[in-house]
Amino acid sequence: MQTGLRGKRVLLTGGSGLIGGAMLPRLLNSDLEVLYSLGRSKHGANARERLRARAGDVVDEFGSRLRIIEGDLQEPGWNLSPADRRKIVEETDIVVHCGASTYFQREVECRRTNEEAVQTLIEMCVESPTKKKLCYLGSAACGGLQRDRVVQEDDYPRPDDNHFVYYTRSKSNAETMLRASRDHYDLVIVRPSYVFPERTAPTKFMNDSLWPLVSMLEVEAIPVRSEARVDFVLVDAVCDYIMRLISGPHSHETYHVSTGEIASYMWRNILIRTAEATGRSKLPDFLTSDEYAARKRSLSEEHRLRVGRLGVYIPFMNQNIVFDNRRVIQDCGPSDSLFDFLDDYLMDVMHQVAPR
Repeated sequence: MQTGLRGKRVLLTGGSGLIGGAMLPRLLNSDLEVLYSLGRSKHGANARERLRARAGDVVDEFGSRLRIIEGDLQEPGWNLSPADRRKIVEETDIVVHCGASTYFQREVECRRTNEEAVQTLIEMCVESPTKKKLCYLGSAACGGLQRDRVVQEDDYPRPDDNHFVYYTRSKSNAETMLRASRDHYDLVIVRPSYVFPERTAPTKFMNDSLWPLVSMLEVEAIPVRSEARVDFVLVDAVCDYIMRLISGPHSHETYHVSTGEIASYMWRNILIRTAEATGRSKLPDFLTSDEYAARKRSLSEEHRLRVGRLGVYIPFMNQNIVFDNRRVIQDCGPSDSLFDFLDDYLMDVMHQVAPR
């Protein structure tokens, strides 16, 4: 594939994750010279095996163009050997940093992976003899407790923002850290909204991303505003835009990748489509928090447990915000994967997903 990456040496982090794993085959199929992929052993699988489990056989098809660097974002200095650290500093032109902890309730892990690991990355980029392009995968949710609005890229982050969970605060802090040293690298921040896996993703990623939709259909009532809008995006669109932004110049530093104001969905409509895709016929009752508190006493223990598992997500569901996407479309053009994907997508994939 002809891109603007000819002759470039690229470092990818997070290659066994949702977005990094979808980026890996796109990078390998481009005209770059070498792809370095940071990885670690986990649960008895080495770094290459974990990449293969996420990205498939493409991991073994490109020989020495794919070079795996053993490292761990949760450890100081990524636990890199001196030789591998020197390789990243001196031999890479572009960094695509997709690695992150997305666990909402693990503050220590989010600090290590999303903040301290970013500081290590900044230090390596500052030491580089040449100016690298640094593409940081942020989160559109890092603006914290916003509500009932269309959010622009430059509206946030702000140091006094409040957050539902530490994960979004850690992503906000990382952006602030990256901007503080931006003179040393060409920074581009890609902020996706809520990301769905590609249709061919392993079942694990389908379940991890989509189980809340099925679980919402397993309860009688839920404290969610039926008319609240939510902004989902397919991982294919996120990767399309990352590839475009690292392959050439960019006019802005920060970009939302989202369905935006026109194509976002209300929760009631999403659950109607999920019910159709899973053969269910009944939607939950959408209640205010006060209505749900009054109704809760009459609900079964199993019901309360299911809603409890959704609890950390419910504040986000009620925000009723969408993320403006005109900037990325204006600068990079439209993506075939950005709009009107949800109906067919849910019909294709929801049979793989189980409630929790």
